[in-house]
Amino acid sequence: MLLEYLHAGGSGMYFLVLISIACLSLVINLLFSLFLYQKALQSGSLTKTMDLNSWEDAYFLLDRRIDWLGNLAGISTLTGLLGTVIGIFSAFQEMQTVKQASIEVFASGISQALLTTILGLLIAVPSTLSMHIFRHYLEHLDWKIQKLLVPKEIKT
Repeated sequence: MLLEYLHAGGSGMYFLVLISIACLSLVINLLFSLFLYQKALQSGSLTKTMDLNSWEDAYFLLDRRIDWLGNLAGISTLTGLLGTVIGIFSAFQEMQTVKQASIEVFASGISQALLTTILGLLIAVPSTLSMHIFRHYLEHLDWKIQKLLVPKEIKT
């Protein structure tokens, strides 16, 4: 059933599946990374092994991954929109080919258009939401770590 939808949506659907895999991989990676930093912070081992510069490097890398979530969300939205345009275009091409304007002729192109739009939005909305949640969590974690590390740097 899903493969039928994937095939019916056109070539843009395959690209959207790749984007969804990348988004899911980023979400899992960020969950794991942030969990490890939070655990190290709670146990007190983070401040023993990390100085302010190494935290800033880690923060930068985490922030770039979060940015990629937003980028992929935007790309999936635009890919869904492109699939919509291609689907509607193919519907009009089919009507011109058969020289008949009927719902049967128009339906396959519209179906393709709607499928790519749906998949693009199904990827973009959770990715954007995840991006905002991770960004908020990273900023909160940064505030906690900065609070612990900055006095350590000033004392030495």
